[in-house]
Amino acid sequence: MRKMKYFVIVLLLCVVPIQSSAVIFNDLDGHWAEEHVYWATFDVPVFSGYPDGSYRPNQSITRAEFISMLKKLLDAAGQKVLNSNESLKSFTDLTENHWSYKNVVFLNSYLDEAMQADLVLSDIFNNSRLRPDVPITRYEVALLTHSISTPPARPSLSEPRFSDIPSSDQHYDRINELVENGMVSGYEDGTFRPDNQITRAEAAAMAQKIYNDLQYLTPDRLLISFPENQSSYQYPTFDMPENRQSYSSDDRRMDNVIATLEYRSIVGFIPRDEQDLYDSSPIETLWGLKNENYTSVIANNYYLLTHDKQLVQERKNELAVEALLSYVELENPNIDGFLMLIQQIEAYAPPTLIDRALRVYLDTEITPIQEAEANIRLSMALVKQNKLQEALMLYPPMINILTDYDMKLLLIKNEAVLRYQQYGVNNAIDQLNLYWNNIENEPRYWFYQDEIDTELTALIKQLKIQN
Repeated sequence: MRKMKYFVIVLLLCVVPIQSSAVIFNDLDGHWAEEHVYWATFDVPVFSGYPDGSYRPNQSITRAEFISMLKKLLDAAGQKVLNSNESLKSFTDLTENHWSYKNVVFLNSYLDEAMQADLVLSDIFNNSRLRPDVPITRYEVALLTHSISTPPARPSLSEPRFSDIPSSDQHYDRINELVENGMVSGYEDGTFRPDNQITRAEAAAMAQKIYNDLQYLTPDRLLISFPENQSSYQYPTFDMPENRQSYSSDDRRMDNVIATLEYRSIVGFIPRDEQDLYDSSPIETLWGLKNENYTSVIANNYYLLTHDKQLVQERKNELAVEALLSYVELENPNIDGFLMLIQQIEAYAPPTLIDRALRVYLDTEITPIQEAEANIRLSMALVKQNKLQEALMLYPPMINILTDYDMKLLLIKNEAVLRYQQYGVNNAIDQLNLYWNNIENEPRYWFYQDEIDTELTALIKQLKIQN
């Protein structure tokens, strides 16, 4: 009976929800910024309330408080400073005794390093005094926000203008960019009111926009990517006989080496009571097979390249070339694990030979994902041969026929990276916009719009900040 009581108590603990201790501010009910404030105090905590249970949404925020908020947002978004400048010679009125000093130092260093930043603190507060405890204005907030945020991915169809921000203003374009980026807005009468102070409520709303924009900076999209390996089996048999019943004694030795290496990769060692089932010296066996001219050259060389840690560069090169030459002579080149072989030996074999082997593989019956990865690797081999135009020509046919949007976006990104590396930012962005416009006209676009727009927006933003 006692066990049954304990069981009932445990069951009740599992099914009865435990109330959270989240604070509900007493002055936010019905406030326009209520959702933003709770985001900025709980989801990404850059603000806190007061001891009396209030948030005081309509209270102004100081320069030091806003800068400290930005520092917390950058931390939350994983943005780092490589070389922090521990002194602030630009401002004579801010000492280490001020509570915000370290936050100001961090932001000053970040703006000095960040690729998207075109202003530093001394450009925004352009005199020798920061005056950290005075209320910050909308104009200052706009300039700080512009300095850490990314540029708009697509230009607005109509140029935003404010009646109180003349085109002669040195930051006119920056203010308009923020509007295009959805970061700030003006008032119904067409004004921006740059000298207005901002409130804690407005700062919370701004914090959420800034944080969301910072997500476009990571991960680094300006790298060639490959499809995720669709096979869960990482120890292929390559050019060994498909029918195990026809294995020779050497094939069985090789098969046991592969089983041993796989077991070790999973468990870390071979248990004593199973050691007689596995190869106690798999690397020695691989070299023994090699010296006996074992016929499955690709399998033999691949596992030597991946597991013999004593190989020198010259020997790696020899094994890689030998494996590829063996591959191109196969009667049936559609072998298990070919793309894993290419991935392993790209650094050791000449690009002309990799090119040749990949073209042989592309003539076999393979899946669309395998075809895409093979073409990506072929494009890299062509780039190494200074055949950039031929490399770029591989992408549009695949992109235009693919219905898998994940794969389509991967190929679009890779083509953009190649264009950026060879022809610059504008060429890459022009091609991205062309693909984007075409995708928007596809019937299935609306089902995947968020994913597509987010990926292409991030890619264009990362390209733009390279200028």
